[in-house]
Amino acid sequence: CMVRIEGSGRLVPACGTLVADGMRVETLSPEVRRARRMALELLLSDHAGDCLAPCQSICPAQMDVPTMIRQIAAGNFAAAVATVKDRIALPGILGRICTKPCEKGCRRGDHGGAVSVCLLKQSVADQQLTGAAAHEPARSPPSGKRAAIIGSGPIGLAAAFYLLQWGHSVAILDDHPEAGGALRYAIGDDRLPRWVLDGEVEAVRRLGAELRLCTRVGVDVAFDALRAEFDAVLIATGELDGPSLARLGLPGAPKAVSVDRKTFRMPVENVFAAGGVLRKSRLAVRSVAEGRAAATSIDQLFRGVPVTGPEEEYNHRLLTITAEEN
Repeated sequence: CMVRIEGSGRLVPACGTLVADGMRVETLSPEVRRARRMALELLLSDHAGDCLAPCQSICPAQMDVPTMIRQIAAGNFAAAVATVKDRIALPGILGRICTKPCEKGCRRGDHGGAVSVCLLKQSVADQQLTGAAAHEPARSPPSGKRAAIIGSGPIGLAAAFYLLQWGHSVAILDDHPEAGGALRYAIGDDRLPRWVLDGEVEAVRRLGAELRLCTRVGVDVAFDALRAEFDAVLIATGELDGPSLARLGLPGAPKAVSVDRKTFRMPVENVFAAGGVLRKSRLAVRSVAEGRAAATSIDQLFRGVPVTGPEEEYNHRLLTITAEEN
């Protein structure tokens, strides 16, 4: 808050200087800027705090865990659902099958045990699924743009969830008779109850997603026809073998599929790819995060702005705590 008072010949803190008649205050001169920069550098050189909570920064989806916890403590479950779904499209699912990386970063881990973030997330999600805490995301005005998503697993469902909110139309294509991908066909009902999975899929469908099930891209519908029908295509199928890639016009082994890892954009015009088609992925929370990230890039394409992918939040980590400070 350093400023210069004209005629005084010195810099003073604006917050601690009394106003006087006729005072002329310099706020943006080079000298003032240099003084402010030096003050900030001195403050940050001994910074003792996290810009993002460790539980949030370690989460692949960057969910705002502290805000969710405060909202739950206040009994505002609808707001807690909104906070969770801002980053995690499928909280009822992840509350049950996530490997809990956020809890590994919890600062309470060494002082009585980590906060049970996943159970809290599951609790607020279940309140929505059972109708106890209603939350319907707002939708932006229709953009007129249409996206096709190949694959209805966690990446595809998450990408659709956000694209629909941002005003775009979405069709999800899958070769199975029911949506969910590996969530439905590789995880048992004992770990992931079907009413939870069905409820999360229904939430995406309720936003306006068109589900084209029992549809094999490259067999029942040509990949080029899909590209002609839609303004963008996201490949979210999981791992594909060589013949499957060839049917999509993407020669090579899965590990050879070329994509910009920041934007998920492929060299093929308006085609994006994420998840297992690029590399094996075992973390559902990472898949959901990639779905949102790919949706962000597609949204940028639709809005006609540079496709740069999600913006990374600035973070500064807490310095090592000494025994005296602990």
